[in-house]
Amino acid sequence: MSQIQKVHLTYFPLRGVVEKLRLVLEAGGIPYEETRLRPKEWGAHKKSGGYLFEQLPKATITFEDGSTFDLFQSLTIFRYLARKAGLAGEGELNQARVEMLIDASEDLRQKFAKVCYSPDFEKLRGPYVAETMPVEFGKIENILKSNGTGFLVGSSLTAADLYLFDVVENHIVLATDQFLEPFPLLKKHHETVGSHAKIHAYVASGKRPQFPNGPTAIFGGYKEEATN
Repeated sequence: MSQIQKVHLTYFPLRGVVEKLRLVLEAGGIPYEETRLRPKEWGAHKKSGGYLFEQLPKATITFEDGSTFDLFQSLTIFRYLARKAGLAGEGELNQARVEMLIDASEDLRQKFAKVCYSPDFEKLRGPYVAETMPVEFGKIENILKSNGTGFLVGSSLTAADLYLFDVVENHIVLATDQFLEPFPLLKKHHETVGSHAKIHAYVASGKRPQFPNGPTAIFGGYKEEATN
């Protein structure tokens, strides 16, 4: 298979489940472009066909030989792009650890989303911040301590670090960056990933969507008047 020439992402103008894809594409230096559909446009767009499972995101991958390949399911896309970008871990065991920690971040993203989309958000927010977050991020702190390199796996950036960065960013929106204070290694990790030249440039560029969640979320939901 030839090298990737570019990737076209189709999703909504929000971070959601695609922000991790943007991060791995940026860090890996893989050219990409996006179609950002307004949520109200999705119904008609879906009927046009070309959407396996009738859901987003969709990644259309163009290779240097001109062939194309469509992928669906955000975690599948993320893992594939991580391999192509050289960010899937070095060696079989480290690759397995990267996979494990990608799943751990996905679990935490789902916990975050469950609270943010709940009609009982105001009731759930306090216990989530005060009880759930310290337990879950405490586990990550211990992993960073055990690895001892400043990264989750091995001694260099992997897709696991990028997904954790995204998850932490969402929780900063929810609870401010003060939640990181009891976790010095996690705080340092977040600073390290955020200062990566390509990630820093992306975050500062204005390309990054403002909202972490979709329009039906009670907290952090996309607003139609947003420009990105």
